[in-house]
Amino acid sequence: LNDLDLAFLSKGLDAEEKVNLSGHLAGNLSLEGKNLKITAVKGDFSTVAPGGSLAITDKDLLKRLADNTKQPLSLIEDSFEHYDFTKGTVGVSRNADSILFHVILDGVKGKRDITVALHGF
Repeated sequence: LNDLDLAFLSKGLDAEEKVNLSGHLAGNLSLEGKNLKITAVKGDFSTVAPGGSLAITDKDLLKRLADNTKQPLSLIEDSFEHYDFTKGTVGVSRNADSILFHVILDGVKGKRDITVALHGF
């Protein structure tokens, strides 16, 4: 897959009200299934220059991130309300009934390492 629009991906995952993404990815994705059920997912993507931006707009999600990481909410907000990245990778895999997206981004404000789980697959 080449030139996958992150804003389109966010919309396709029904996350556009929680997260604003810009930028593009290129990489590979393979799926295996049986009886209309996904049994395996493997994907490796890299961001396309010049990068993009990530903005988590969901206040509840920011609070959960702060609670889970035991970091002050203000630090999480500063880190994720508007984060520009110049490069990054996204790994996609499956674990039990979840699709996992392991996202590593790098920008002027430093690196971000995030794992997002979509449940019910």
